[in-house]
Amino acid sequence: MNENERNQEALFRHAILGELLSRNLRRGELRPALKRLAEETYRDPNGRPRRAAYKTLEEWLYKYRNGGFEALKPRPRSDRGLSRVLSEELEQLVLDMKREDPGRSAHVMVRELELAGRIGPRQVSVSSVQRLLRSRGLSVPRMELDHAARYRWEASMCGELWQADALHGPMLMNPATGRTQRAIIFGLIDDRSRLIPYVEAGFGETEQRFLTVLYHAIARRGIVRRLLLDNHASFTGYDLRLLCARLGIHLVHSRPGDAPSKGKIERAWRTLRGQLIGRLDLERVTSLDELNLRLWTWVETEYHHQPHSWLSGRTPLEVWESDADQIRWVSDHSQPE
Repeated sequence: MNENERNQEALFRHAILGELLSRNLRRGELRPALKRLAEETYRDPNGRPRRAAYKTLEEWLYKYRNGGFEALKPRPRSDRGLSRVLSEELEQLVLDMKREDPGRSAHVMVRELELAGRIGPRQVSVSSVQRLLRSRGLSVPRMELDHAARYRWEASMCGELWQADALHGPMLMNPATGRTQRAIIFGLIDDRSRLIPYVEAGFGETEQRFLTVLYHAIARRGIVRRLLLDNHASFTGYDLRLLCARLGIHLVHSRPGDAPSKGKIERAWRTLRGQLIGRLDLERVTSLDELNLRLWTWVETEYHHQPHSWLSGRTPLEVWESDADQIRWVSDHSQPE
């Protein structure tokens, strides 16, 4: 609260207590008077309905008698600007996430931290994050920063969280139908390393196509622990849920309108469009095989070897290989009998 808000609240409390502040009450009159006030509903300075408990009213009354109007003002918290829930490490993580993407809301950040396993469900409230951001001057969504954060938020290890999505590619001839059709590119990205476990273009945006992509990703890069998807039908089918349950993959779907929670793969798609898709010579790339060859050439020879600013100048492949001992490989997974 600023000083004006504290004054408004004190006036509100003063108005509720009303004549009790100036009356010389006889013995036995105070309790029933406070009980009557506690049964009423009042409008606070913001116009919202509000009630005050008997003990609260009694506290206000004695504060006024001992300190006058100033005593009715809410006292600033002694730990103002400090979170009582967030550890120092988690505070820095939240600040880095906000600096990385100023449009990322407190709600989205709490959701991302839960998905990555950094905090438990409902362990941290959105209001706690909002207070922290306000105290550091980072609560304006469209703020401009002098410099980027040195480190950004990421999953704690490679293979902990993959994000998956589908990208609309170029129009190509579909031999099965004899007509030109939009190619759909399914891909996954490792949250920590930004490595692309697998990517493939094809016709149709179906669950079966995504299962094929996921199968190849697991064969190449191991069994992921969490998989973050949107709510498209290709990501919500029975077969996918059954597969993930058997492999011990925690399947998480982003909430409707929560696109920022998959921001890393969205940025990878923008890079793919800028460096490859937008520059394809469609007169030479006429089939899915040619498109997939271009995709994998770009992934393996360019993208995986490009130093990443949010990886402290390291490449996705370097980060992935440095954390290889944490990967759950298919050969290590025991199938239930």
